[in-house]
Amino acid sequence: MLMTHEPKILILGLGNTLISDDGIGIFILQNLKEQLKNPSCDFQESSAGGLRLLDLLPNYEIAVIIDSIKTGKNPPGHIYQFTIEDLQSPDPHPSLGHTISLPTVFELGKQLGYAMPRKVIIYAVEISDNETMHEGCTPQVAATLPQHTKRILSDLQRLLRENMQ
Repeated sequence: MLMTHEPKILILGLGNTLISDDGIGIFILQNLKEQLKNPSCDFQESSAGGLRLLDLLPNYEIAVIIDSIKTGKNPPGHIYQFTIEDLQSPDPHPSLGHTISLPTVFELGKQLGYAMPRKVIIYAVEISDNETMHEGCTPQVAATLPQHTKRILSDLQRLLRENMQ
């Protein structure tokens, strides 16, 4: 009899729902949590980044991180997809916990002997306002919430199928 194993997946929404578009990662996460019922998936929200992520990431095989980004290169609501390797190399000399990049967090976790995820997928939604104290996203970013939820849900379902052993 063939035994299957679904990987333990962390789905992590980052941001602050009280600062306009900055909450988009958490809003997408909340939608995903309602639609994806799979015991292999753990859903977590965090308004903290940097070293604090070491409290959340270890002991998962796969991490899916959803956050906002403000580059000005694409219109608000555009979604990017990255791997950890796509991001810049780890910081050579990190100095402050809140300024440490995601690659540095992963490298530090590995150096400390933590069981860091073997695969990381990052979704980042282009935003326009991450300064105004306002619960909820701007209309242009909010309008993309259903399509981003649908896309990430589809990607997660495919990921679960592909990673069954």
